[in-house]
Amino acid sequence: MKTYYEILGVKPDASNRTIKTAYRKLIKQFHPDINKTGGKFFAEISSAYSALIDPDKRAEYDEKLRSREKKKAAREFKFREFRAWLASVPVLRTVFVSKRVSSPKKPKPEIDKSVLALPPEELLQRVMYSTNVYVQTNAVRALFAKKKAYIISDLLRLLYSNIPETVKREIINGIKDSKNEKVQAILNDRLSA
Repeated sequence: MKTYYEILGVKPDASNRTIKTAYRKLIKQFHPDINKTGGKFFAEISSAYSALIDPDKRAEYDEKLRSREKKKAAREFKFREFRAWLASVPVLRTVFVSKRVSSPKKPKPEIDKSVLALPPEELLQRVMYSTNVYVQTNAVRALFAKKKAYIISDLLRLLYSNIPETVKREIINGIKDSKNEKVQAILNDRLSA
């Protein structure tokens, strides 16, 4: 959220004359009679000016800003302090502070956007009848991206057809995360064959 100083584009130690000059410049630019889309910003400019031009209101506003900054700094300090405490306790250090090594995530294979727009029936036909392996694998990926339950049974049948092994591997990779027991049984049968 912008401060009143940022709204008017002046520094916090700006004089009243500088604030008036900035206010007049912004009012000429964002007045609703001149700029139809500047109504909301015009209200912000007006409230910022009224708070900063009055010495009592400005002192009160500056105090609010200082207390907000102190709270923010205190929160940041408490977090740093807590992290230092975690690092000082040997058992906690190994659990929370040490860097964890994980296996790199495999990037998801890219799917041609024009293929995603096709209906599932068209995609299945591409898998079955196309002679281009790229077209077939892209169609399989698009079918899995659509996440339709009935598609899996059709793809399982294709594992027993004469499509290329690359396409069959793509189907197996897409199906192996399925939680359906029948699907897993068919998949295990196919993998053991």
